Amino acid sequence: MLARNGVLDYDQICTLPRFERDELVTEKELQQLMECIKYLRAGEFGDLFQRIYQRSGALNHSNPEDIMFGFFYLRCGLMECFEEHSPVWERMNVDTYYAYLNARSFQQVIKNIYLSYQKYMQEEQKRLKEKKGKPILLAARYVKEHYADQISLEEVAEASNVSPTYLSKLFKNEMQVGFNDYLTQVRLEESEKLLAETNLSVREIAAKVGYLDEKYYSKLFKKSTGIKPTEYRRIYS
Repeated sequence: MLARNGVLDYDQICTLPRFERDELVTEKELQQLMECIKYLRAGEFGDLFQRIYQRSGALNHSNPEDIMFGFFYLRCGLMECFEEHSPVWERMNVDTYYAYLNARSFQQVIKNIYLSYQKYMQEEQKRLKEKKGKPILLAARYVKEHYADQISLEEVAEASNVSPTYLSKLFKNEMQVGFNDYLTQVRLEESEKLLAETNLSVREIAAKVGYLDEKYYSKLFKKSTGIKPTEYRRIYS
């Protein structure tokens, strides 16, 4: 309930039904929404929000405190998709703030949030289409965010909305390196930071950058830098 034409007294508020945030959106769904925003999966985003929108209709006349909490939980979670205080963060911060102020019901709040993100994704998709090499940019971004996992060319291709064969060609043509070599490059660069900035063991660092075999990681590291991880740490830490 978003009071606009009157004031609710305390006794009235106490009689309103309460709800938990999971009744609006689960943590798993919030993570899925964030993934959709990051990789511009507008269709899946819309399907998820449709479910949340339907639930919110039954919560319209709930306790205002729960409505406010549900709004901020959803809003703040989605805002984590953007770098804080970046131009897009500032824009979405304002848009979603007014999503609440300009609504007369909780369900309208949810709809307004969806419309704000739908507009963002449509504009971002258009911008990326106009920018050469969109699939390779999405692929590179995916690799940099998931290098610690056991990712494959097929998985990255799916996230980039292209076939594995086409993505392999893009890496060679636009990055001048094959997919596996690019993944190795990203992992080793991250491991250099960990060697220089942390006290983690070589085994722990290898695992953190996606290598379950410490010896294999050390072999790759030496081939790339000319020295062993332990020697690198002594020199650069």
